[in-house]
Amino acid sequence: MVVLEAAPSQPLLQGREAERTELERLLTRGRDGAGATVVLTGPGGIGKTRLLRWMEEKARATGYQVLWGHCLQDVFTPFFVFDEMLRHLAPVDERSGGAAPRDPLPSVLLLEEEKPNRVWSHLTGATLGDAACLVVSRDRPAKLRQRVPGLPESTELLWLTRAEGPESLSPAELDRVGERLEQHLRAHPGGVVAFAGVEYLVSQNGFLPVLRLLQFLRDVAEVTDGHLILSVHPGALEPRELSQLEAEAETVVVPAEPTGSLAAGAANLESPAATLLRYLATLEQAAGRQPLLLLVDDLQWADPQSLLAVDFLGRNSQERRIVIAGTLRDDDLVDAESDQGRRVRDTLDSLDRAGALRRLAVPGLAPAESEGLVEDLLRSHGLTAKGAAKALAPLTERAGGNPFFLLESIRQLVEEGRLQREGDRIELTLPEWLAEDASVSAQAGWSVPGSLRRLLLHRLGRLSRPERELLALAAVDGAEFDVEPIAGASRRSPGEVESDLRSLAERRRLLTEPDEIGRWSFPHPFVHEVVLSEISRGELQQHALALAEWHAQFRSDEVERLARLYHDAGETARAVPWLRRAADRAIKRQDGAAVERYVRWTLESLGGSASHREDRLREMIRLADALMLKGAFSEATRVAEQVLQANPPETVRWEGERILVEVLTESDRPRARLRLAELVAEVERAGAGAAPELRGAIQGTLANLRMLDGEGASAQVAAQKALQLLGESGSPQFRAQAWDALGYGHLRLGQLDDAEVAFHRGLAVAAEGELAALSAYFLDGLAHVADDRGDLPAALRLSEEAVATSRRAGDVPNTVIHLTNLSSLRRRLQDRDGAREAVSEARSLARKFHVPRAAAAVANNEGDLFLDEGRWAEAEAAYRAAQAAHEEAGTEAIRPRVQLARVRGEQGDAKGGLAELARIADGCRPEDRLEETVLYQEVLARLAELAKTNPRPS
Repeated sequence: MVVLEAAPSQPLLQGREAERTELERLLTRGRDGAGATVVLTGPGGIGKTRLLRWMEEKARATGYQVLWGHCLQDVFTPFFVFDEMLRHLAPVDERSGGAAPRDPLPSVLLLEEEKPNRVWSHLTGATLGDAACLVVSRDRPAKLRQRVPGLPESTELLWLTRAEGPESLSPAELDRVGERLEQHLRAHPGGVVAFAGVEYLVSQNGFLPVLRLLQFLRDVAEVTDGHLILSVHPGALEPRELSQLEAEAETVVVPAEPTGSLAAGAANLESPAATLLRYLATLEQAAGRQPLLLLVDDLQWADPQSLLAVDFLGRNSQERRIVIAGTLRDDDLVDAESDQGRRVRDTLDSLDRAGALRRLAVPGLAPAESEGLVEDLLRSHGLTAKGAAKALAPLTERAGGNPFFLLESIRQLVEEGRLQREGDRIELTLPEWLAEDASVSAQAGWSVPGSLRRLLLHRLGRLSRPERELLALAAVDGAEFDVEPIAGASRRSPGEVESDLRSLAERRRLLTEPDEIGRWSFPHPFVHEVVLSEISRGELQQHALALAEWHAQFRSDEVERLARLYHDAGETARAVPWLRRAADRAIKRQDGAAVERYVRWTLESLGGSASHREDRLREMIRLADALMLKGAFSEATRVAEQVLQANPPETVRWEGERILVEVLTESDRPRARLRLAELVAEVERAGAGAAPELRGAIQGTLANLRMLDGEGASAQVAAQKALQLLGESGSPQFRAQAWDALGYGHLRLGQLDDAEVAFHRGLAVAAEGELAALSAYFLDGLAHVADDRGDLPAALRLSEEAVATSRRAGDVPNTVIHLTNLSSLRRRLQDRDGAREAVSEARSLARKFHVPRAAAAVANNEGDLFLDEGRWAEAEAAYRAAQAAHEEAGTEAIRPRVQLARVRGEQGDAKGGLAELARIADGCRPEDRLEETVLYQEVLARLAELAKTNPRPS
């Protein structure tokens, strides 16, 4: 198995046709002299910056000069955005009127600034070209990338700190610092080292050693054609020290406006208004020669002077070749009533009033677009398997159409080895993360990707304490909730809670507006999980208990929510009854993952005391049953064997044996038959000592096993005995299973009327017990009855209903069987595309949940499709795969053997095929295998025909 490489950082653009059309229209108008301003709005990660990069590519291809400006959070250096743009504006050669060559970056550039802000503008634009860049700063790399989003992904970041780590550089090891920087410059001729932390290095080592190091690095930069950019706080050094540093620099940039201790005695040489007019005149002059596209990322963080420039330029660009495009992260915009919020709002309102602003709200990706993004991403890893993205459909649903959420999730899966490649398919080894409950995802080992967690924590950190408490209480109640339980648990009025929730939804996008029935929800599972992760254990228990008591009093029908809340509250004695009821409901749905969850919580609540020993063993039996429902057969076997090794009471042991037989039915049929025969004999000897329910369940298991082995008559006998023992008051699940075996037994023998009656009786029992997965069995059985009667349209309708019911129930192994039956019907109705679609889905599910019986059905179906198309080699390979799957399951591979005989004849050896059919007939009982017998007769007739036209093997 080969682990995929890490995901690329640059998102691949999917969809966005309407947005791209509008942006392209604005570029065309701007090129003709009718400039405009457009602002892309939406939550973080939705793809706004990616659209700007697409716009940049289109603009450059049509003659635009493109300038980027990045707004940085909490950086309010005047005209920061436009200062960055003008640094990258191509100078003009007055002789030719064209762009003059850009001044080369000096070998040593010294930037004097209180905080390392201007240094980043040299690294986020086009100044460096393809130069390899190393940044050493006092910011942790992950934090720096968040603060400076325009940093090229290829930039190597090191953290100047005493904290140990793979990306750390200790200031105390001056020789090591020099060695690392020299290594970069020599390995990358023309490369760049940006150092933002000189004063910290001085504080740890003294000035002279640091000066000698910088003198050495200057020489290395000269020899390698490299560049050294130093950001220094002028007030942190003595004037003499600062002068010595300036002497080593080729270019020195002092603050545009005096700051810090120099501010009191310095005069402002240029007013903000004069600076604004100078910048705008420069841009207007450039636009006269070549259309300009000004891209401003993260307008919500723009400094006041840059916002003023955007407003002024936007209102005066409509008759000039200037297009301004910006992004606004509306879920991270500070409060509208704050100074910054008002400035941003006033700027946009001013442009609106002038008719100069076009707002584009960027929505989440549609499901098909999310799927396309996953396909592109997997293709970039060399994985081109058809339908690969469908295997990750739960992931795309979880991401909610947010490309950043989706890409970061895939990146984490890759890095953790959970998303892997095997041959032409992908393997996802984390099925538990699909649970609706955020706490379940955490237990499964899944965590929100780090970069995404930081973004979400940033939003949470800006809430008031009461807002965070309200959000925490809502998160404990569930990913979806309504106002009443939150109000009841917090002892507040529903109106107050409703008002606060609406405020959170409007300002932070941490909640979505309620649906038609008043239910609120978190916009993504990620948000829910991060909120939960920030709650202390004590606070979680307190909230969970308050909510559980409210639900128990007013909504006791919400069994699964109560089970989870009492469990989270640590109220073990009160949790167990609710957990058992929740598990019973999940069993009715055949939801193996939910059953497992509630049973494991029950075992955790029961603890290890001797008084609960039998209860624990019974719960372990239910756990094995749940694991089997999920298709985790090896784990189910292990749990059942643990029960048997614990010397359980007789009835518990028999139940464990029955479960083990059902597990073995899927993986080792001969061993299952032997073990079941011993169990049947033992229980029969016990007679009245064994409860009728248990005896009936064992007879039902025997009926099912015989039915799967094609023994219709003996399956009927066992099923009838099971129904007699169970009676009308027995477990609906066991009664339904017995009716299922009886119906298929009749079907095997061609007794269609009796089979139809049995399947309808089974449907009634399944409805009585709310057993959706078993309802799918009976619908599939009725489809077989209609098929055998020649009513293919009715059979198709029933088969489609069986697949849909099985999907809803989450019964994956049997969904595969129902899909293969559906594929066969579509094939016979000449719907080849529909047949291939069904078998493709079946194959994907069969690989995810290794069930040999299901794998055999899929391979047989694929072989039939290849056979229809005359693709003999592919058909032969498929039937041999089916034969191997039958052997693994311990069942007779009659169908693939018969079809292989036909393939042999079609390839020119009709006599060899006839001889193989004769060998098959010697080992099979036609009276008990109606379906195989019909196929046998069809193939026999075909081979006889081929033998006449081609009597000799080719």
